Amino acid sequence: MSKLIFVGFAACFKTSVGNIIARRIAADFYDTDALVEQSERRFVRQIICDSGEEYFRQAENAVLARLSNVDNAVVSCGGGSVLCDNFAQFARNATVVWLTASPAIVRKRLDGTSRPLFDNASELQLRRIMEQRAPLYAKYADFCINTDDSTPQQVADAVVNCLSNS
Repeated sequence: MSKLIFVGFAACFKTSVGNIIARRIAADFYDTDALVEQSERRFVRQIICDSGEEYFRQAENAVLARLSNVDNAVVSCGGGSVLCDNFAQFARNATVVWLTASPAIVRKRLDGTSRPLFDNASELQLRRIMEQRAPLYAKYADFCINTDDSTPQQVADAVVNCLSNS
């Protein structure tokens, strides 16, 4: 395995599952949001509130470019990473896993968290955004796993099962 990438909407367990898988297969783990925060020296929430979503996407795009040539790696992408210009190059020669959840579950998981793009979003608004992004997730995904009724550990087991059967 050269690179395993997790994509999907916010609150679909990408970071949790990515961490579990990376430890399990002794690979390096990268979280694109964390790398953006590190390079910008401020939290995603601050970046979006102070500089806007477009600026954040540019920073995210730079992170994807830097990660394009990493090997033996598991990468958890921000929910909108597929919107970045560099995503196709980044995902080339990688296995991409799309983690999904229903809008109701996403809304429930987001409660009590700070996600500036979705803080006050209704379930219907989340559904619309998810539907807009779905074709891009599908375009890149080798596998799709629903996380609605699962723990991150159960999702990680399902990912390993998909990978071993491919």
